[in-house]
Amino acid sequence: MSDTGTIVSWKPGRGFGFIRPDQNGKDVFVHISAFRRDTNPTVGDRVHYKVTRDERGRIRAEQVRSKGKRISINYRSWLRPAVATSFLLILACLVYLNIYPLEMLFLYLLASLACFVVYGWDKWSARRGAFRVSEINLHLLAIFAGWPGALFAQQVFRHKSRKKSFQIKFWITVLLNCAILTWLLTSSGKPFAVYLFDFLREVLNYLGLNHLF
Repeated sequence: MSDTGTIVSWKPGRGFGFIRPDQNGKDVFVHISAFRRDTNPTVGDRVHYKVTRDERGRIRAEQVRSKGKRISINYRSWLRPAVATSFLLILACLVYLNIYPLEMLFLYLLASLACFVVYGWDKWSARRGAFRVSEINLHLLAIFAGWPGALFAQQVFRHKSRKKSFQIKFWITVLLNCAILTWLLTSSGKPFAVYLFDFLREVLNYLGLNHLF
């Protein structure tokens, strides 16, 4: 059986707030992950919710849904997977045109997968009070070709997507990565590109995946 209440506090930059129950009692903590995807909670929203406890025994709301108010859709949330998909498709085209070797596409796919998994782990850890992945490590994964996977993870897990300070640094890492990718095509960057691609081939040989190229 669900409870009803009103959102009396909401911090969009941090993705959490508090619900005041209709039946009186203490305000209930609620995280953005408890809402339906693409929901924009605001103060004054009437909601249904279920009361649960986290690993530390603290009360929180889960399975939150609107009560008598249309949920607003944030279409901008789809911008992240759209940007990531577009970039990977463009990179695949550049590989097809022999501008970049196939190893480059493999690097981005592998790094993106790793970044996606790490984001998922950090989200899981955040909800259970376990060991967290530092933000600087998330940014390092992004700058070393993992940012497309980070964009997918931010959408799927709804993790770090509303923290403005994190997002500013994240998009800086995206721009830096794209700048490095472009620099590899220049006369000064080509020697490093040769070294990088040779290293990737050695890694693939070690993993027994050289037959793919």
